[in-house]
Amino acid sequence: TEYKRALELKPDPGVRLNLALAYYKAEQLPLAVETLKKVREEAPQNQQVVTVLADSYLRLGRNKEVIDLLSPVQRTDPENPTFNYLLGTALVRDGQAANGQVIINKILKNGDSAEARLLMGITKFMVKDFAGALADFQKAIDLNPELTDLYSYYGLALLTTGDQAGARKAFEQELRRDPNNFDANLRLGVLLRQDQANDDALKYFQHALQ
Repeated sequence: TEYKRALELKPDPGVRLNLALAYYKAEQLPLAVETLKKVREEAPQNQQVVTVLADSYLRLGRNKEVIDLLSPVQRTDPENPTFNYLLGTALVRDGQAANGQVIINKILKNGDSAEARLLMGITKFMVKDFAGALADFQKAIDLNPELTDLYSYYGLALLTTGDQAGARKAFEQELRRDPNNFDANLRLGVLLRQDQANDDALKYFQHALQ
């Protein structure tokens, strides 16, 4: 509210960025995106704006917009690990496995990492190599269990390979870190529905719809 009042008195890119970050931290991602787009017009060279905007797009599932935003930036800053990870994730999720592999190789040049393992796992999952994906997700958890979406993908891989109990635990773990993860809410609701826990399932379905 105070940032909005300040902007009414005097438009300022720094204040608008603070407003965007407040939306981002409050998980109001559509509002964060719209505000960040305005900040980018005012301060096109600000890398923090590009990073947070790309991450917001990614978390909203708007993969093509991540690609459009970061592809030209990545060409001018090819070794930026954050840009590489965000762009690689968007490419893999968009089904562009070959282009995503190029980015994965850039990340792997700096050694094994949770980010690279997650990207490799998503790539394998997309081509239905579920056992291979599961192994990569497990390795990523060993390296950095706090990585965004990691437990959600791990749960999907467990579910696909028949481990419903393990998948449920993974989705619950993802929701402890990010209560607004769509896939975790949806899949956990499905598992609860199968167990006839309809009231509990309904809560997760309603959150997924939101």
